[in-house]
Amino acid sequence: MSVNLIPRQIQVIVNGVDRTANFKSFSGGDSRDLSGIVTFSGTIVFKSNGLTLPAWMDVLTETGRAGLERGVNILLYQNGALHPRGRLVVQKTPTPAIYSSVSNGLELSVEVGDRLAAANFRVPIDNVAGGEYGISTGRATIAQRLLLAAKIGTQLSPVTCAIPGSLNYPAIRGTESYISTLGRLALGNGYVVCENHNNPAELEVRPLPGRDPAFDINAPGWVLTPGTDIVELTPNGVIS
Repeated sequence: MSVNLIPRQIQVIVNGVDRTANFKSFSGGDSRDLSGIVTFSGTIVFKSNGLTLPAWMDVLTETGRAGLERGVNILLYQNGALHPRGRLVVQKTPTPAIYSSVSNGLELSVEVGDRLAAANFRVPIDNVAGGEYGISTGRATIAQRLLLAAKIGTQLSPVTCAIPGSLNYPAIRGTESYISTLGRLALGNGYVVCENHNNPAELEVRPLPGRDPAFDINAPGWVLTPGTDIVELTPNGVIS
């Protein structure tokens, strides 16, 4: 999918601080394999204004690393409104900035993704999700337990994931992550899970193709293969 839009004002907030002055570009896309989870991942490039690297971009220092380490939140706005893919999390501490002859400055590339992508490394240490042989447990109940264990949401502010149906055996298998278990839980009942970019208090649960035409994964905004739905932003807001 390729779209060109009129220039828009872009604002980038890193860990609560406005870093728009150093923003160069943002690109990324939705992807899905057979895991039952749709995630968004991409890259934000920041640049120095001249050859002096701002302290917050210097990941060779303790302060710089702490401000861009895995788990740091980044928000990206267009014209004052949160971009549809603008609720992001740093996936790993970036490598040091390098010189770019194009911008005649130092550039820092930061790998980002949504919460599902960021939390997919957490591995269960016990059967926190529940599920017992011969006893029916709602898949939505198990999903919420998995999200809490993966540090997505809290007891006071839970994130819901309304996967239909129930389970009558333990949800977790071996050492797969909480998010992988969530994907298998959805896929086993004919659904996939992704972020709800309009409401962070819930995850979207959508049927696989053919189950419900009104919410088909082939509908606009959904992709079946990596790289087919790409978002690109520059300071003037051009998207392609």
